[in-house]
Amino acid sequence: MSEISPEVQALFDEHELSGDRQLNFDELYSLITKVDSTITEETLQELMDSFDTNYNDKLNLLEFSHLYKIVVELKNERETKA
Repeated sequence: MSEISPEVQALFDEHELSGDRQLNFDELYSLITKVDSTITEETLQELMDSFDTNYNDKLNLLEFSHLYKIVVELKNERETKA
């Protein structure tokens, strides 16, 4: 099982407002745009769709942790090239 970092857990908990222990698109967008303000809604929706393994249009903590890692890696790559 993948280990969730305290940072990822805290971000998830801070933005998961509906109480269902999952992030819907609006909650996810609010969170991710704080990490990478250049991400578009379309790009984030594509990422969300690819990590939503149970196809419920929400991300649980594990699904979110995988998406978050990719967003951070892509941002770091872009910043390194700039």
